[in-house]
Amino acid sequence: MRAKKAGSAGIEIVVWDTGAGIASENMGKIFEGFFRVDTPYSRVTEGTGLGLPLSKKLVELHGGKFFVASEGLNKGTQVRFTLPIISRKVV
Repeated sequence: MRAKKAGSAGIEIVVWDTGAGIASENMGKIFEGFFRVDTPYSRVTEGTGLGLPLSKKLVELHGGKFFVASEGLNKGTQVRFTLPIISRKVV
């Protein structure tokens, strides 16, 4: 995991792994609710297929952007999102 300032008004957070990865033909489907890629790993693990769609929606509701990248199966996945930094004056 890495976090850094992104420009003057935001923060970027990146999380990555070296796990199962995502095949290129499935990248367009990963934000559909209840979609799970059919792999030997997904058959033995629990999940609803809501993690990425909900995460993306929450980031966007806070004014940020959400990205997912993977070089393919067994090459891991990188999730990157940005959030605005909102400065509030204490009165």
